[in-house]
Formats: sequence, C-alpha cells, structure tokens
Amino acid sequence: MVSGHTQAVDSAYVKANASLDSLEQKLPADTPKNHLKKVLKQNQEQHSTENKSDSEQEKDEDYKYISVNKRKLKDIAAREKNWTEKQRRRPGGTDERSKYLSNKLHYSPTDPEARVAVKPGKRRQLCYAAQIAVDSSHHVISHIQADFADKKDCQILPTLLQNLMQRLKKHDLKIDRLLADTGYSNGENYAILERHGIEGYIPAHGTYKQELEGFVYNDKEDVWICSQGKKASFRRYYIERGNLKKRYYTKRKDCKGCPIKIQCIGKGYEKRIDKTAYQAEYERMIARVESSKGQYLKKRRQATVEPVLGTLINFMGMRKINTRGLALAHKNFVLAAASYNLKKYLNFSKKRVIAQVNALEGQISAIFNIPSFCWS
Repeated sequence: MVSGHTQAVDSAYVKANASLDSLEQKLPADTPKNHLKKVLKQNQEQHSTENKSDSEQEKDEDYKYISVNKRKLKDIAAREKNWTEKQRRRPGGTDERSKYLSNKLHYSPTDPEARVAVKPGKRRQLCYAAQIAVDSSHHVISHIQADFADKKDCQILPTLLQNLMQRLKKHDLKIDRLLADTGYSNGENYAILERHGIEGYIPAHGTYKQELEGFVYNDKEDVWICSQGKKASFRRYYIERGNLKKRYYTKRKDCKGCPIKIQCIGKGYEKRIDKTAYQAEYERMIARVESSKGQYLKKRRQATVEPVLGTLINFMGMRKINTRGLALAHKNFVLAAASYNLKKYLNFSKKRVIAQVNALEGQISAIFNIPSFCWS
C-alpha cells in the first residue's frame, strides 16, 4: 500500500484543551517591581501548582517570562496599536475583553505549550499544529507529528522530512518526490531537498521576485548588470529574520555621473541590492512547479493530503485535543493516524480478497462450464 516515492505534506491547526480567557501576561525577564505589580494585579485568577511535580513547575516558570528583545517588543506594540484602531470600528470592538493577543507577551497557565493561532475567516484560539505526510499511492499516512502552532510550516519541514525519511528507511523505502503548498516555501528547504536527492514541488512564496527592474543577473560572474552596463558585485552574506541573504553594491564612481541616478538611487552614492542566497534553488523549483508535470502534481497533492486531513479532523477525533501538553497531543495525533491507516488497510484487504475470489470463480466456471449466475 505504501510506495514511498511520492509524499504529500500539509498541516492543520487542532484546538488545544485551553481557553483564551485563561491567558495571562508574561513577566519581563528583569522583573521590575512596578511592572510586576501591574501584571499581578491584572492576573486576577490564581492557578494552583500544588499537584504538579518539580520538573513541571520549572517548565511552567519558563513560559512566564518574555524571551524576545526590545526591537521585537516595539514591532508587537506597533501591530497592537494598528489592530486596536481597526477593532474599534467593528461591532463589539470596544469591549474590554477584545484585546490583542501575542504569543510573545501572553501564555496559558492551563496549557503553557498551546499557542494562539488564527486562520483567515476564523477566530483566534489556542492550538497545536498537526504536521502530516501522506503516501500518494493509496493515501496512507506515512508520518504525523505535533508541533507548536506559532511556528511556520517552512520552519518545521526540515524536522518533518528527517523523521519521515527515518520512518521509511526502516521499511527499505526512499522518497523521490515531495509535494507541499506555499507555506513550506523556503530557500533553505529547497537546498535540503536537493542535498537529499529529493525532487521538490513547493511553489515559491509571493515575496520572492525573479526579476529586478532595470537589472539583469549574470550567474557566471554573480553580478547584477544595470541598464547602463554597470555591475553590482557581491559584497557579503547577512541574515534577515532567519533567512540567509546576499548583498550587492555598485561602485560609487560608476553611479556618480549616471544619467538615471536620481530615478535609481535618489540622493544615495551607490545602488544596493539584497537577494536571497538560494536564488539558484528558487529558480529550479519555480521551473519544476510551472512545468506540466508540476501542474499535474499540484492537483495530485490536493487530492491526496487534504481529504486525509479532513477525515482525521471530522471523523477521527482530531477536531480538539482533550489532553494537555505537546507530548500528549502527539500521542493523540498518532492514534488518530493509526486508526485511519487500519481502516484503510481493512478496506484494501477486503477489495483484494474479493478480486481474488471473483478470479477464482471465473476459472472454475470456465473449467466446469458453470453459468456465472450460479455464484450469486
């Protein structure tokens, strides 16, 4: 039933056993007295930890403190301000319970490992992320795991791929193709797939631009050439939001007397170009996805993994997790996947046995010249 060569990957949010009403504000790492009093006053409900072990109490303590830097806190404050202004225009937006929730500033003492997540058209809730891989031959679940809901799919793919390869290797199976949606798009992921010899079909996200207006890329020299024939050469690597990028600069003397300097760089002295360090991997992936084979595999992925996720959520008890903690959520997912595969196997075996019986009936009918209606 499992061929292993083509795997379709997708994810879904599963509601955790905790409510948004239980969220509390995290304390700053340095715990200033004034802020501490303010936060403790806001947290009216006190949660008892008498029945918890020492290791569980230490684990809960880790979630109580803010772990992001000041720059990230400023970004969160700006988003909160914009969200509040938009919320006031909506019905019920002035309610005191209507507030901006961030995983960086809030946590749930009921289930500290649950994360606030939201999908378009749905309300915010505490969730876990179910990551699933389905074999394309007979839609058998080849791997499933639970992860934090505040992680992006592209961040989880390396771990998911490693676990999937180890699982299939135990049965002497090898992955040849991996199908996924745009959420798993990442230059580093493309490079990992190529390193393992796996043919990936993952559409690039919208932020990646193949062309740069007014410039042409020369891959042999690794330079960008402008419309005036001047070159922007590579200077250094840098990391932006966890992504490895390359920075290119033109020479000041080339831009000094350029007739289109004002339109190109304004009052600057040189042109700066920032591009991903995995541009070659992006181009190869885009070429595969846009090919006729890639368009066919896109439909095949949609018909393979999405119905399986729908069955697990609606009929296999994965609509909500009744336990608490990431480890127990993973056990719930594994049990749901095992029940799905068992049902799939029973149906498959039944069809195979019926086919063998029908073939045997046909052989007996031919030998003894028995009419076919006698078997019904």
